[in-house]
Amino acid sequence: MQKLFTMLFVIWTGLASGQAILSQGTTQVNSALSSDGLKRFYFALDQGDQLTLDYTLRSGKIETVRLVDYGGNELYSDFRTNGGSVNVSIPKKSVYFLEFTNVGLVSRAVDYKVTRISMPGNEGFTTIVDMKNITDTIEGNFPSLGKVIYLDTLFEDVLDQEVLVHSQTNSTGPKAVTNFSLPPNTLKVSYYIGVSQEGVDAFKSSAKQLTDEASAIISAVDPLIGLALTGVSTFTTLSGGENIQYYLVENCVLGMANSNLFLQGQPFKALKSANIYNDASVIEAFSCSNLAFCFFNDNQLQSVDVVVKAKALTAKAHTLVKKSVPVIPEGFN
Repeated sequence: MQKLFTMLFVIWTGLASGQAILSQGTTQVNSALSSDGLKRFYFALDQGDQLTLDYTLRSGKIETVRLVDYGGNELYSDFRTNGGSVNVSIPKKSVYFLEFTNVGLVSRAVDYKVTRISMPGNEGFTTIVDMKNITDTIEGNFPSLGKVIYLDTLFEDVLDQEVLVHSQTNSTGPKAVTNFSLPPNTLKVSYYIGVSQEGVDAFKSSAKQLTDEASAIISAVDPLIGLALTGVSTFTTLSGGENIQYYLVENCVLGMANSNLFLQGQPFKALKSANIYNDASVIEAFSCSNLAFCFFNDNQLQSVDVVVKAKALTAKAHTLVKKSVPVIPEGFN
């Protein structure tokens, strides 16, 4: 990846005493979709310096041209321009930068020249700014720019229901569906399913079953959080009582929803299925945010109540980006 920032250099030529070209040439400000949609040139200036900036676009226009001190104060700005020329009086000793910004999809070539006229006796003032490499983060998933990490984690309740699933001989049929949606930036979903009062009791007592001290602190508040973070279930596994066949399915935009196919007795796809008395699991791979639990009761006469709870672990993607930043000399603002 090319550097976002370029250090200016001083070119001393046969100009008048006290006058020097700080930088000149052609800079390519690439598409806003690339890492070079912004170009900055840094230099140090002293109070009383006079700066002349000349720039011309070889084609089209550029979004902004700015001359700014490192504190963020603008000395000059132009918007949607194809060129310009300006004289600026420098109000204080500081590090300044010249910035070209392109927000279009086509790269722009800018011919530019920055000339400094110093105060008498101050010709030897050092305008060069040293640069250092740092790693910064930008919000978003940009693997081409750097390593993607996830920050600002949060747990959200996405499902907490009791579902009645009728028996085989009931006129409404032995199937039931409960739909739920995942919030944006969901990384994983932890869930618990329990049948009848035994399933409810197993959820309430799960925090006492922990063996890991760190997990115990988390799961004492909510065992689904501990399950999502550690991958270790603290729920008591029931071995008797009423059972239920469940399917966790996705209802994505294309085609008929899997939950509708389930209700109609047609073939469907499930992320996970099991015939259980109670169950707890974590899902980390899903194609869309619309999910559903589908339940089937194989009991001929007995309807069952099914407790189903789910939590989503969400986090925002951030990309680690390496870039160069100026080193502010001592005594500069």
